[in-house]
Amino acid sequence: MSGKDSELAELKAEAVATIQAACDLLGNLKIEGKKNREKSKSAYGAVLEAHALMTGTLQKAFLRKNGVPGKTTEQVSQRLLLLASFVHGIDLCETSISEGFYIQAAALLKQELETISAIEEVKGGKRKDGKTPNVKYAPWSLGQLYGALNDAAHVGKGNVLQTIVGMNPRGEAQPVSLTPRFIKDIAVRLYGLHTALLTRACWELDCLYCELYGEGLTDVEKSTLLIALQCLQRDGVLGIPEDPMTQ
Repeated sequence: MSGKDSELAELKAEAVATIQAACDLLGNLKIEGKKNREKSKSAYGAVLEAHALMTGTLQKAFLRKNGVPGKTTEQVSQRLLLLASFVHGIDLCETSISEGFYIQAAALLKQELETISAIEEVKGGKRKDGKTPNVKYAPWSLGQLYGALNDAAHVGKGNVLQTIVGMNPRGEAQPVSLTPRFIKDIAVRLYGLHTALLTRACWELDCLYCELYGEGLTDVEKSTLLIALQCLQRDGVLGIPEDPMTQ
């Protein structure tokens, strides 16, 4: 084998090894994410049920009326679009939280909070197209959490990153974790916020349907909404807000 052929063979071997490393990394992320999900489910308590009830309620309510003509206005159309965009992100946000991708979850939660705030702006005639929604309009004082989510999403605070991806020092070395780790307090708080926003989305859909069709959610759907709110209150999610990114 010539020197050129030998060099080419080495490059091919290196390329194969690099592709395998990529597969290993992505595979490890999925494996650890699944492990974290099981731990998260055990930690969520009654809020896990609330999340399932609200997700199912949104699905049933949207399917029942989607495409049915109603008394629409530009404001109603804007709110419907915002609610639909919220639904698109439910699975991504839940997965990020439950599988331990907390930095990414913060960015998605920030968007959910902005979406709910935008709906409130539209209802109050304060929405300006192209402008970031003002979270002071978020319900239940949840807007107070925006700063903490923003810090995490923009990796602005080193102590947050250290908590989530840092590992115990090894001598002078400061190792980091390349796969997600389950951190109970963070998972519970982020999931609680996500479920609270999901519950509010159901409430907003009820209000919207009342304007569109003269009737909102069904009695059963309203009952599930009440159960979800009770779960959130009982577990302390709705009350005095806490920084969800600190232990």
